[in-house]
This record gives sequence, structure tokens and C-alpha cells, in this order.
Amino acid sequence: MCYAASAEEYDLLYHQLLDTNAQRAIDYFHRQWHGSRGQWVESFKHEGETYLTSTVKRVELLSQQLQARLGKPADSAGLAEGLLRAVGGLRAESEGRDGQQQLRSLPAESGPVAAAYWELLTGYAFARVRRELEEAEWVSFLSAGPERARPACRRRALLTGTAGCQCAFRTAMKLPCRHLLALRRLRGHELYDPALCSPRWSRRHCQRDQPPPALLLPEPEPVPAQPPAAAPPLLGEQTPAVAATAAQQERYSQAYRLSQKLSLLAAGCPAEEFDSCLAVMTAVTNIWARGGQVQVTELNVTRPGEDRPPTPENMPSEVNNTNQNRV
Repeated sequence: MCYAASAEEYDLLYHQLLDTNAQRAIDYFHRQWHGSRGQWVESFKHEGETYLTSTVKRVELLSQQLQARLGKPADSAGLAEGLLRAVGGLRAESEGRDGQQQLRSLPAESGPVAAAYWELLTGYAFARVRRELEEAEWVSFLSAGPERARPACRRRALLTGTAGCQCAFRTAMKLPCRHLLALRRLRGHELYDPALCSPRWSRRHCQRDQPPPALLLPEPEPVPAQPPAAAPPLLGEQTPAVAATAAQQERYSQAYRLSQKLSLLAAGCPAEEFDSCLAVMTAVTNIWARGGQVQVTELNVTRPGEDRPPTPENMPSEVNNTNQNRV
């Protein structure tokens, strides 16, 4: 029963146990094992999408990261402020890593199938699929039908189809596994199929809330371990390196939130004004990229058909750099 390849196989073995009429053994099995079968039966252990990480491990890792950033706050107000700052910093780091991944190039030795998955998936998911593509060449089958096959597996009996597989990788990650890819190659199907991948692994899914690569900060270099000081720091005190990193992350979070609002405002402006708005934002970006400074001057201009006093919302702006070059 432990190695049952499907729910049907488990039920068959379970009813065989009931047919033995060994009441004490049946009662013991119901009391100790049947209710928790999702934890020890192979076909049940991987029914959910776990993405090869457990909730407990994710919570433990997040707790350790928060503790490292919070230090020892002096009071509850400091704890709340530090917690919000730490959460914002962790989010900014995650967004930065995802954005940096977008800038990496496809390995030169990759084939057309790998290139197609590269365009579709995030870097982490692509690395997993690329390995499965390589291992698919070595998969053999005990039996193979038109749409189903049983690959040779040392751990347990598997049932593989052209669109799904019972292996742990496929059921946990919702990505194409080596068994599925080997069967598709055997049957002449295309190895690349976006439907084989969970949408949560797509670049489009991850880019919904991500800043463009031009706005990403480089990852901070690791801080070397410091020898123990003669006297412990005061309660709530942070080292200069930690404080500088936290300040940088806070500035990035503030700038990122503001850039999101700016993008929404620009996208919602009238069509005839969008090009000029985009030109202003491009000019500001180019000036900052050259190391220059930007000054903003409001212009009191009333659009045709409007008869209302000027407000910050209806006053267009001119953008000048420090050399007073008109943009």
C-alpha cells in the first residue's frame, strides 16, 4: 500500500485488507494509518503543488531573515517600524533578483526547444526544465501505449502520459518532467508546449509587479563577518553596514512605489498627450543616467475647452537639467 501508484491501486489493496476480516489489524490500521495516508502513500504524497519547498521551511527562512534585519528593537513602536521596513526590504530584494534574472542570456549550447522554454519561463524554472530535457534522453519504458507508458523507475511504479506524469517533480512543480518529455519524443509530439507549465512559472506572471530592469539596483555585496566586539551594542543598535543596506532598500522601495504610480498616471493620460509624457520621463531617465540633476518647473497652461483655476493636477511641467538645457 505504501508504494501504490494511484488512488485506485490503494483502494484495491485497502479492500483486500478489509476482506481478510482481521478485525484487530483493521482497527489498528484505521486508527494509526488510514487517516494519514496522504503522508506515507507515494501516490498521495505528491498530489499537491508544493514546488519542492515546504511551508514550514519557507516560514523558518522568512523568520530568520526578519530576525537578522530587526535586531533588538527597544519598544513595540520600534518593532512595528522595523518590521515594516524589513518586509519592504525583503520584497525589494526579491524583485531585484527576479529583474536581474531577466537580464541573463540563454546559454549558447541550448537547442530550439530549450530556447522556447527560456522565453517562456523564469530563470529558476528554466534551469529545472533544462535538466529534465537532458535527462529525458536516458529514460526507458517498461511498457508504452499510444498515450500512456510506464517508465523504468527504481523507487515506485509510475504512469506517464503525454500531458502528465505521476512522478514527484511533475506533480510538485507543474513543469514538464523527463518521463513526459521522453514519451512525447517517442510519440513524435512537440517537446515544447506552454500548457505543460504552470502559469506561476512564466515570465509574464512574475513581471506583473516587477520594476523594469533599468530601475533595478545591483545586489548588495555580502558583508564580511566581524570579530566579536569588546562590548555588546546597545539595545536596538545596528551596525553601519546593516543600517546602510536597510536605508538603500528603503529608498528603493519608495522610488519603486512612486514609479508604479507614475506609470499608471502616464498610461491614463489622453492619447494625444502620451508621447509628450513619455518624452519627459525618458529625458529624466537619461539625465540621471548621465549623472546629472533634474529640476521641475510647473507651467500654468489651460487646455482648450477648460475654464478652471490651475491646480497641481492640471499644470504641465518642464524638465531642466542642471545645465539649463531645455527638454
